[in-house]
Amino acid sequence: MAAAQIARDKGYECAALMVEFSVYNIDYSESVTDSSTPLLDKLNTTTVFNNYKNKVLNSGLKDFSGGSWSFTIQKSDNADLFYALHRVSTSGTGFMIGNSIMYYLITVHDTFDFAYDNNYDDLFTTTVNNWAWLCQQTHVLNPIEINLSTAIG
Repeated sequence: MAAAQIARDKGYECAALMVEFSVYNIDYSESVTDSSTPLLDKLNTTTVFNNYKNKVLNSGLKDFSGGSWSFTIQKSDNADLFYALHRVSTSGTGFMIGNSIMYYLITVHDTFDFAYDNNYDDLFTTTVNNWAWLCQQTHVLNPIEINLSTAIG
């Protein structure tokens, strides 16, 4: 919990929140209807998610999931989100009026967990990741599911 507070003090609110939920082994979710949506708020400011939303809106598909609908948050997109989310998958359903899709309900999914990795671009990221991996091996941190639900259109 001290690491979560240090992260929060350094401006990594989303990462701190995920660490806290991981310590308590509680899955995390946000919905556009919630009063507080820190991950969705930051996700909506990223180019990678805005590109994804444009892809969805231009697809014309009623339902989609997995595969090519997945994307990766890079540290350059938003460092806080990079530490909270990383390789996300998505699914969505378009809601129609007549023959036109009016809006999509989208779910962004990730598992907050850690794999040992020495291939990050900087020592800080490698150290944080591998420290978290060690904490996960000793059950100080637990893998948790993250689901973020929003509407676009």
